[in-house]
Amino acid sequence: MKNHNKWLIWSIEHEMWWSGEEEGYTNFRVDAGIYTFDQARKIVAGANKDLEFNPKEAMIEYEQMFDPEIEESDDHDLRTAHKG
Repeated sequence: MKNHNKWLIWSIEHEMWWSGEEEGYTNFRVDAGIYTFDQARKIVAGANKDLEFNPKEAMIEYEQMFDPEIEESDDHDLRTAHKG
C-alpha cells in the first residue's frame, strides 16, 4: 500500500533536492529530505508564490522517485526535464 504522505522537493531553480529540515540542497536523492504532503505543499506554495508560469520548486511523491536501486546518474533526467 502506498504512503501518499512522503514527499520530496525538487528545486527547479537550483537543480537539486531539498535536504531535510529545509536546510539547504543536495545532489543526491538518497540525501533528500522527506516531507509530509502538508509540509511540502506549504514549502512549494511559498517558494512559487506569484510564479504560476515559472515555478522554482516542485513536489515529487517519494514512492515515484525514490528507489535506492537506481543509480544517482539518473537524477540528470529530472534536471533536464525542467529546463524550458
